Amino acid sequence: MKKKTVLKAILILLCAAVILAAAELWASANMLVSRRYETVSAKITEDMDIVILSDLHGYDFRGALEKKIRSAEPDLILMDGDMVNSDGSGLDIVCDLIRELQAAAPVFYSWGNHEVSCLKVIPDLKERMESAGCTVVEKNYADISAGNNTLRIGGLYEYAFGHNSGGYNKAGSAPDDVRLFLEDFTDTERYTLMLAHRPDSFIFGDVSETYAIDMVVCGHLHGGQIVVPFKGGLVGGDQGWFPEYVHGLYEKDLLHILITSGLSAGKRKYPRIFNRPEVMILHLKAGTGEE
Repeated sequence: MKKKTVLKAILILLCAAVILAAAELWASANMLVSRRYETVSAKITEDMDIVILSDLHGYDFRGALEKKIRSAEPDLILMDGDMVNSDGSGLDIVCDLIRELQAAAPVFYSWGNHEVSCLKVIPDLKERMESAGCTVVEKNYADISAGNNTLRIGGLYEYAFGHNSGGYNKAGSAPDDVRLFLEDFTDTERYTLMLAHRPDSFIFGDVSETYAIDMVVCGHLHGGQIVVPFKGGLVGGDQGWFPEYVHGLYEKDLLHILITSGLSAGKRKYPRIFNRPEVMILHLKAGTGEE
């Protein structure tokens, strides 16, 4: 009798574990969360909210994503790359999302690695997205007014430093077009927002000591894909295991860097775990100086 009782208990525990694991996998794919981060700047004259989206990978949240974004009442919406997949799948979903959201706030879009690959399949990708109602910034920028605030919003997918098989070089060795773009981008009194899909582009080399950008916005790492309790994100691209810069707001030399964990997992070999799809909100607060 005891043996049967033990086996029954083990079976119940196993079933409970399977149910909990399935529930967690579902939640990490579908249960949207909003996370809010705040920074203060003397360049901002009135408070504003900016929604940041990344790594949708064409996933269809069936209206829940639009509802979550609208509830934030954003002044701007930034789409920071990998919203579509490299084979072009998900483009219709993303264009529909842009059409839906552009009525709520101006939408700006920058390339991720999937868009760069997608251009080989859909050469008019930029034109199709802009016809849906967004502004694409890729190695260029737009000067805008939002209320009483003036901002410069740019996009850069390429590495902001020289990069070769020997390692990470100094920022001065970056290609001339990248260096000249960054010099031009930072030559302003406006609040500068740079959409850079890969955080690695600004955390290596001496980039963070060279270019005074008010906020660099990134995605790409999916929050580490698997979040280990009490430890953090598991994998981080060029940063390796348990990366330092994976999710949240960081200060590094002259830069503030904001990294979203994004919305989906794409076609990864492993799913997101303990890692809810995120709508990130940046609250820019008027102040006498930066925090």
